[in-house]
Amino acid sequence: RLAHFTANARSAVAAGLRAALASGAAEVGTEHLLAGVLAGATNLAVPVLDSMEIERDAVSRALAQHGVTAESGEPAGAAGQPRTLRFSGPAVNALELAVTEAIGLGHNYVGCEHLLLGLAAESDGTAGEVLRSLGADYRPVRRAVSAALAGYTVINASKQARVQAAGPANQPGQPGDGQMLTVLREAVRREMQPFVERLDRLEQRLGPDEQADDNGDDGPSGER
Repeated sequence: RLAHFTANARSAVAAGLRAALASGAAEVGTEHLLAGVLAGATNLAVPVLDSMEIERDAVSRALAQHGVTAESGEPAGAAGQPRTLRFSGPAVNALELAVTEAIGLGHNYVGCEHLLLGLAAESDGTAGEVLRSLGADYRPVRRAVSAALAGYTVINASKQARVQAAGPANQPGQPGDGQMLTVLREAVRREMQPFVERLDRLEQRLGPDEQADDNGDDGPSGER
């Protein structure tokens, strides 16, 4: 049923299921899916949040306040069999929004970056509440994802060119995966900087009343 999901995205959903089971939840919510996304060490959603100055630990602490614990093995049910859980309504919506975001970006796959967008766009789930409380509203997240994808394309093309010219990518003097993530984060930050500066200038021009009115609008979910 997740045929178009990448291996990382499927792992994130599976980790979300384990987080829900470990928390004793009655169903898999958006908060568990977000915990699953954070569990991946190499998926694109993590450097996207990092580029927005949102640390993984900060998100984990916010999720812990909603009773989401770290993923673990599947607790057995009363008869010694693993419990099975359904996805909550908001979680289903977030997964559907992730697919919509992937299609909107012209992709034929659904990755963790699309899951992050779906969770940020979903208006009723805990994950969206947590992300917005940390400054990860839908629009900035989508801009950061677009910048990350553009940066990743350039970096990957450069890496492939080096491989063809000089052999294996991890030869001395060539960046490995960790260095690639660092370069990617910096690329996203550079792309995001003009947007941040425009926001700062806008906030300086707006008075307190206008800012309060602006913060009270329907938000990205209501516009989609």
